[in-house]
Amino acid sequence: MVCHSSEKYEVEKENVNALLAADVEGIIISVARDTELNEHIHKLKRKGIPLVMFNRIIEDFKAAKVVVDDYYGAAEMVRYLIKTGCLRITHISGPSNLLLSSNRKQGYLDALKESGIEFQPEWLVEGDFTIESGIDCMSVLLERSSDIDAVFCVCDAVAFGAIKILKEKGYRIPENISVAGFTNEPMTDLIEPTLTTVSQPIYEIGETASRLLFSQLQNPDLPPEFCVLNTELLVRDSTRRIP
Repeated sequence: MVCHSSEKYEVEKENVNALLAADVEGIIISVARDTELNEHIHKLKRKGIPLVMFNRIIEDFKAAKVVVDDYYGAAEMVRYLIKTGCLRITHISGPSNLLLSSNRKQGYLDALKESGIEFQPEWLVEGDFTIESGIDCMSVLLERSSDIDAVFCVCDAVAFGAIKILKEKGYRIPENISVAGFTNEPMTDLIEPTLTTVSQPIYEIGETASRLLFSQLQNPDLPPEFCVLNTELLVRDSTRRIP
């Protein structure tokens, strides 16, 4: 059974209740962006339902988890932007309640610091994971500072929105400003310009999550595993090239 929360906490709760009503033997879940209260997740644990969390996880909840190295992926991207000559790099982050958002933001901040670039508070704005958020947040960044030369977005959808508003305002990408994302969604190599991004091993994430769930079903006493998978930097046309 496959359920979609449409990024809504209330729908996520309804989905969990529906799965419980269907007597499922285990659940693999990536929580919605606005999931802060998690009583519905704790209900699964009380009922003894094997659970695996992936991608968007609840940090302090004891369960098997599969994530990518968000910190490293973000830091590697920002280091690349710096090598291309970008010095005023902004960041559109994700919801602060999610671990992946925090890790990507910290990777961004640390990459600036290690390169001797002093972070400016106006370079950071929090959004979510939608194209609309990319449009709104990029507009805010441009209002704050007109001389930024790069934007690193928490995900590709946000980058799509950023590119849209930049084009509308007459910016040339990457001549005037570089744009980078995270995830490597299918549209990243179809838009114009093609999007530089951090690629996640999507197939491996699903395969690993399934393996962990079946392991729990076969041996309920197994301690929960925490698996961190590697990312890969994919350089395309939305960012400058290293001189």
